[in-house]
Formats: sequence, C-alpha cells, structure tokens
Amino acid sequence: MVFDGPTKKAANSMIEKAIVISPDGYRYDIDGTEHKVGIGLVGENSLKGAKVIHNHTGPNADSFSKEDFAEFFNLGLDTLEVAYNEKRHRIQWDKEVERLTNDEALDIYRDAWYAIHDEVTNKGERVQAEKYEIMLYLKKNLKGFRFYEL
Repeated sequence: MVFDGPTKKAANSMIEKAIVISPDGYRYDIDGTEHKVGIGLVGENSLKGAKVIHNHTGPNADSFSKEDFAEFFNLGLDTLEVAYNEKRHRIQWDKEVERLTNDEALDIYRDAWYAIHDEVTNKGERVQAEKYEIMLYLKKNLKGFRFYEL
C-alpha cells in the first residue's frame, strides 16, 4: 500500500477531509467536521462519475459507513476511497450491473450488518472491525460490487 504524504496527513487528521476529482478533471479539497465531510458542496454535476477520497478519524475508525455506501450510489460516484489508521479501501460498481438506489443500498448494508453479526455470534465471537467485515461480506455476496484493500 502506498501512503503518500497528503494521504497519510488526511488519514491522521482530527477532521474528515475529502478530495473530489470531477469527471472533467477538476479537483476539490473539502474540510469537514470530526464525523462528516460534505462532498455535496461541489455540486451534483461535479459528483456524478467522480472519484472521491476521504478519511475517517480517530483510533477506532473503520471502513465505509452505511452513509458512505448509500451516498456512493445516490451521488453516482465512480470511485469512493477511504483512508483511516494507515489503511485505505476503495469501492466501485460494475458498470454492467444496474446501480442500487439509495434505499436499496441502505437495506443491503443493514442486511450485511445482520449477517456478519449472526455469523460471529454463532461462533461465540465479537465483530472486531464491523464496517470492514461488512465490506468483505458485500464483496462476496453482492453482484456488481467491487471492494479493494489498497
């Protein structure tokens, strides 16, 4: 995994930050709060088909949240990446498969949450990195979904 200076700095920031690369090549740098960065500020036309890299803050940060997952579909992003605690993940969608709606994405994420919790409970264990485990589950079980560990 390559963690360059700006990516490492953003990953270790106390606030969420995002870099949006629009389909027409413009770059937007956005600062948020401790818990959220509002990429919608760049406008709908700059987000559809965009590549977005953002961070999650704090020592207990984890992979993509349900909000990240749903917004990926809702905004029509091409690529969404997250950096946290020296880790970096990417999600994309197979263009040959019909995209999910916002509500479908939320339902699927919730169902994955239940599935991983049921699995570990049956083993008498606890989920360690919940959002990361959800991504691994979706990678295996959701047609069209691509999840990468960078």
